[in-house]
Amino acid sequence: MSQDVGVNCHTCGTALNDKTTLPGGLQPLFEELGAPVGDWRGKTGVAVLPALQSAVKALEDPDDRQWWREKHDGKPGDTWSRVDFAVEFLTSMRDAVCRDPYATINVS
Repeated sequence: MSQDVGVNCHTCGTALNDKTTLPGGLQPLFEELGAPVGDWRGKTGVAVLPALQSAVKALEDPDDRQWWREKHDGKPGDTWSRVDFAVEFLTSMRDAVCRDPYATINVS
């Protein structure tokens, strides 16, 4: 089951991230990377930034990304549960948190 994840500005409530749908198939990958996004409801950017940075770094190396693909990629044709989408999703969250470290993570 997918979840909507927003990094919401701490002063105006506006969503700061552009990738907001978290496919359920990526949760095991995120948990293994130490970034259990689905469990971050109500946390601030400052609290989750180290885990986001670590997860993005783990997926940036092309050789490592191939290993993650072999282990976690979804079914063929399922672009939502792909490691490449995971990188985009986590990078979008990380960049939003960097813009507002006190933003609140909203998961629904």
